[in-house]
Amino acid sequence: MDFKEKNCRSCKDRQSCRDVFRSLGQSDAPPVALKAIIAFLLPILIFIAALFIAEKLLKQRIKADSLAMILGFVGALFVTFIYILCVRPFFKKDRTNLSSREDKDEHFGN
Repeated sequence: MDFKEKNCRSCKDRQSCRDVFRSLGQSDAPPVALKAIIAFLLPILIFIAALFIAEKLLKQRIKADSLAMILGFVGALFVTFIYILCVRPFFKKDRTNLSSREDKDEHFGN
């Protein structure tokens, strides 16, 4: 018997907990993990990589370290902004327009 089974047996809410996990496992909703990675984690990684590359390239060409750092930062922001502009249309088509109260009620089943 592992730790989880031991704790579940002594828990007074174990049946409702199982029901919740069972219903989540049978959900028809599309997975969001990939979208979360693309929308949040990848832009940060792209910014860091672009900053690293820009700083390496600019330090060889520009003798003033502060200027190289500023230009590298601006370049990394530009690259990240271009990535966001390229990825944005793929996420826009999944959004629903919930501007009016009737649309919200209908969307949420109220």
